[in-house]
Amino acid sequence: MVKVQKTTRIEALDIFRALTMFFMLFVNDIPGLKNIPHWLLHASYHEDMLGFSDTIFPAFLFAMGMAVPYAIQNRYKKGDTTLEVGLHIFWRTIALLVMGVYTVNRDTIDPVAFGMSMPVFSLLMVLAFFLIWSVYPKVKGFRRHLISLMKMIGLLILAYLFYIYVGINDTAFSPQWWGILGLIGWTYVVCAVIFLVTRENLLLNTFALFLLIIGSVVSAQGMFKDWGG
Repeated sequence: MVKVQKTTRIEALDIFRALTMFFMLFVNDIPGLKNIPHWLLHASYHEDMLGFSDTIFPAFLFAMGMAVPYAIQNRYKKGDTTLEVGLHIFWRTIALLVMGVYTVNRDTIDPVAFGMSMPVFSLLMVLAFFLIWSVYPKVKGFRRHLISLMKMIGLLILAYLFYIYVGINDTAFSPQWWGILGLIGWTYVVCAVIFLVTRENLLLNTFALFLLIIGSVVSAQGMFKDWGG
């Protein structure tokens, strides 16, 4: 008799996330195409509609937000303390913000003044990301030192790209709008912190949702546009 191993994964969430990733790749190939239905595109600022492309990023954020409580609960089940969970959230947020900022600045480089083309910048940037944030095996001795060296090389690559960066119209390296990965990072840390505070308390979660809705409405009215100096 074959023993079936129990799993705690939420299959519906996995399927939804997989479909979202598929359609994310699909809509990324839409720009530049001609004679396609208008509803597939992003809506312009003044259009009273949502295009299909406008629904993908919210769907991704929804899937991520749904997964955060399960991920944190699993870390507690493995024996992590609240401090360890908090540090995990912090470093994962830093990783997403850094990747988002580098990605968004890549799109605004001045290849002539910068002395480096966008493809070369992209290759070095992605190489650094892999060197720093790959999931390495837990090893000892020489291999552990080798992994540390690889991470250091990745950090040096990012530092070099930051140091020599020149943007269009001589602009400096800056967060800009944080990029897609950066926005995911901010969403992730907000959702994770809210769950750490509220856990399964429905009243507290409802209050947090209310605050987020109020913040969105206020932001849409432009009341936060001067924040940050």
